[in-house]
Amino acid sequence: MVSPRGEALAAWLSVFTVLTVGVLILRFYAVRIQQRALRSDDYLVAGATIAMLVLEGCTFWAIHNGLGARAATLDWPQQAVQIKLMVSAFWTWTIATTGCKLAVLRLYLAIFHTKTFRYINFVLMGLVACYPFVFIPVFMTQCTPVSAAWDPVLSLTHCRPREQHELASVAVNVAFDLLIVLLPLPWIWSLQMATRRKVTVTAMFSLGLSIVGVMIWRLVTTALPNPNPDFTYDVYILALQSHLELWLGLLAASLPTLAPLLSRMVPENVKSYFKGSSVRSPKRNNMIRSFGQGRFPRTKAKSDLDSIDGLDIPLHSIERRQYIQVSYGKNDSKASEQGKPVGVEL
Repeated sequence: MVSPRGEALAAWLSVFTVLTVGVLILRFYAVRIQQRALRSDDYLVAGATIAMLVLEGCTFWAIHNGLGARAATLDWPQQAVQIKLMVSAFWTWTIATTGCKLAVLRLYLAIFHTKTFRYINFVLMGLVACYPFVFIPVFMTQCTPVSAAWDPVLSLTHCRPREQHELASVAVNVAFDLLIVLLPLPWIWSLQMATRRKVTVTAMFSLGLSIVGVMIWRLVTTALPNPNPDFTYDVYILALQSHLELWLGLLAASLPTLAPLLSRMVPENVKSYFKGSSVRSPKRNNMIRSFGQGRFPRTKAKSDLDSIDGLDIPLHSIERRQYIQVSYGKNDSKASEQGKPVGVEL
């Protein structure tokens, strides 16, 4: 039995599965083009994608058993499948969303090299890593015995209300997503480069705001009282919200790494418009490779990649603000005369 709501959710799943898996393939193709070693954020995105696919498999199973239909039209085994979907989501959704967040934060470490930024980033990574260890036990101990969680009858009398746990979980995720989006913005806008370029970089990192919007939507639907609760009918909205967060999270984690591919496809006049800057173009060896090999590439990229500017940030264009201290080492004058690299310490 497939309900109309189930058919709609199946369409969402089909479209975004192709999109997210396709972007993941392009991510690893970009890694090959750059000839860089795989980083931990690549593995995190791959693991989050696997967890998402497992959750989608469970969701298709629930759709086949009447997800989105009224409970009165389903038998007990079909209702049990809908409850089991929630139990499986406790694990798969939590693992996937944590992997997405950690992947974005790990990507930040490959782009931004200031001490203050890295310290804040590591603290946020630690908090995100603790999330599944806190909430998975809370979700799994919601019912006594645990098997009551997927029993349509026992779940009514042997389980705590799930709304409290969901409100806490969603609120924490909203805070994490908002912090992840806002974290790099002060550093991006402190750079002395064209405003058009700052807006481009900011927009690329701000895809996470769409995730915040989805989570606020979920927070509102969870907090508002439902005068006519019907779990099997209402689970459609919950499933859509959960999957949207994962899809957008995976896209946000992977799109910035596709800059080399986008540079090949974007016309030169468009690239020159967004790259426009009032500062003198620095030498190639004084550039920080954003979204590429990082500041210290392990292998030399192909020669034709030298023309791909991506989102390179010139070292000399960084404004000397209160939190920046430029150090030339012991022999400052000799180092500057010989053109040795400048170390930027925060």
